[in-house]
This record gives sequence, structure tokens and C-alpha cells, in this order.
Amino acid sequence: MTLSVRKFIAHDYPASLALLFILSFWLIGVLFPDNRRLLTQEIPFAAFAVMWTGVWSILLSWRLLRLLRLFRIGRVAMARITVGFVPRRGPFTYNFAFDHEGHRVRATMHVFRMRLAASLKRGQTVHALYDPTQPTRAVILELFEHSSSP
Repeated sequence: MTLSVRKFIAHDYPASLALLFILSFWLIGVLFPDNRRLLTQEIPFAAFAVMWTGVWSILLSWRLLRLLRLFRIGRVAMARITVGFVPRRGPFTYNFAFDHEGHRVRATMHVFRMRLAASLKRGQTVHALYDPTQPTRAVILELFEHSSSP
């Protein structure tokens, strides 16, 4: 069981947003070089971009390290998707439930809109990867596991 970094970036909503913001800051700086000064003409754009790149990089790193830890110490259980909320905009929200030590555990996961995430339906059985010390910290394994097929 190994984490697919490509699937992580594609499906984890906070990580996807962080990467999008990082790339956006630098793309704006490259495409619009006249924006060398920002706001009150006192803050160089590069300083602003570096500061926000640091902030979003911390979020991206935290999410990745948290998921890597889950793949290292986590346990797998069969889970059933209890609610699959698909808004017009924004992330999909999945609530899923599984059994852990005789108790029913419910977890929520926000997922970026991708084909694999969109294929999950209410009532569908999936694999939940959860932290045995905090079972509510869980993800749908199919969305992050490295698979041999493309």
C-alpha cells in the first residue's frame, strides 16, 4: 500500500488549493512583470509571492505528511459511503462509516472534483484508511492509493 502523489494532488482539496495558489502567484509574476510593486507601491511582488508561497507550502506539507503518516500506521476497513454531497461548485463532500473495535465510526472527507471522486456514490462500499489512535481521521483509500493501472 503506497501513496500516489499524483492522486494526492488531484483529490485532496486543501492540497490542490495550496498548489493552485502557489503556482498562481508565480505565474502572475512571470506573465505580468510590470507588477513589481504591489498594494501601496512599497511591497515588491516577489516578497509578497515568497511570503504566500511559504504559507501555502506549509499547508501542502502538513497535508502530505499527515497522509504519509496515515499510510504508514493506518489500518484498512471496509466502509460504506453514507452521504455524497456534490455542490455546483467547490469540493465533493463524502461521509463514510466503518466499524472499529465494535463501534461505528463516521468520517468526513472533502475531495477535489475528479473523475474517480465523482464515480463514488452513496451506499457504495469502499476501503477506509484510518488512524487506529483517532479513527475519525480517515480517508477513502481508493482516492490516494498507488495503482498499477493508469
